[in-house]
Amino acid sequence: MAAIMFVFARFLLMPFVLIAVTLFAMALHISGTALHHQFACIRRLPQ
Repeated sequence: MAAIMFVFARFLLMPFVLIAVTLFAMALHISGTALHHQFACIRRLPQ
């Protein structure tokens, strides 16, 4: 019975885990891209 509940809970929680991982990856990508553009703009300006 415990194994059935574990499999059921895993299949029930897996979409939320995938959504959380996707949102975390998107946030990491956005912040990394913003930092890259910020430093690229600073380096491109004449001193």
